[in-house]
Amino acid sequence: MKSNWIKVSAIAVLVLIAAFSRLIPHPSNFTAIGAIAIFGAYTIQNKWISTIIPLLAMWISDLFINNIVYASYYTSMVWFSEGFAWIYTGILAQSIISWFLISENKFTNITSSSLLGAIAFFILSNIGVWIGSTMYPHTLAGLTTCFGAAIPFFANTLAGNLFFSAILFGSYFLVEKKTNSFQTV
Repeated sequence: MKSNWIKVSAIAVLVLIAAFSRLIPHPSNFTAIGAIAIFGAYTIQNKWISTIIPLLAMWISDLFINNIVYASYYTSMVWFSEGFAWIYTGILAQSIISWFLISENKFTNITSSSLLGAIAFFILSNIGVWIGSTMYPHTLAGLTTCFGAAIPFFANTLAGNLFFSAILFGSYFLVEKKTNSFQTV
């Protein structure tokens, strides 16, 4: 029972620290949300719980950002950001991709999940921008322009996935090695 408590506590602390990455100054899309999806797929046996964690972390940080940081832009409480369905679907896709790729602690599985998750998020979130705004014409040329303009954001998403996955998994395996706490759960 003690090892389960240690595992749950360690995962919770790592996820909270990673979710905090959205609240501190950072380059656009360079956050730990994708890494949380990947990490959750590896550490949490229940797939639905592993999916809810990054979505919940995103939503809670969205609430804080929209209603505290940018409160002067809104006249009432903002429960969901504009285009949230596309963004959250991108996070969901990262979780689902990770379910299939993260079956053991191989470096290539973590890297593949980071890359494919970033690609899925890039495609879904930018289709959402293209469909949900007047920024780009609703033509193939407009979609191409939208995707082209978003390439720097893709690079940051991928870098965030890789960087924060390294921190989350590295910390997890270090604690596991030092305590032998996670091996029986």
